[in-house]
Amino acid sequence: MRKLLAAFAAAFLVALASIPASAQGGLPCDLTANGASGGVGCTISFHNVVMDFGPAGPDICPNLPTGELMVNANGVFHVNVNGAGDFWITETITGTATIVDASGGNHFTGHLEAWFGQENNAPIGVLNDVANLMGTNLDTGQSLRVHFEQHALYVPDTNPPQFLPTGAHSNMTCA
Repeated sequence: MRKLLAAFAAAFLVALASIPASAQGGLPCDLTANGASGGVGCTISFHNVVMDFGPAGPDICPNLPTGELMVNANGVFHVNVNGAGDFWITETITGTATIVDASGGNHFTGHLEAWFGQENNAPIGVLNDVANLMGTNLDTGQSLRVHFEQHALYVPDTNPPQFLPTGAHSNMTCA
């Protein structure tokens, strides 16, 4: 479980470090005006994109097989930036999930749904992440359900961003 929490925390830090640079011009879509407010936004939809979510195994959840969690994902990424420079980013993905070993053997089949959001409103920011993985361990035939959520409150104008301990928590359940 600690490995998965560390992986999600690392993903948040990578996203946090890259978003301000992205908001300055490196987005994978053209920003379009949002009315007369001076704000801009863009939306990207993607289909059948193979995503590697990293290592999985019983150290994360007791009945999870060991291997690499792969997802054939469909999703939507959206960003809005207002005239003051505050921004909101969300991503939603869903898709078939497998856990494969190094030789390509499949040990899990199921479905993953995940949502990510980041809001930066001067002078504070919020990160949220929720994921659900449901399926079957093909080695044991056992059904699995993993739920993960993480929320963090931070001050984005510090380098690196300062996370506020009273505004951060994460939770994982395995069934």
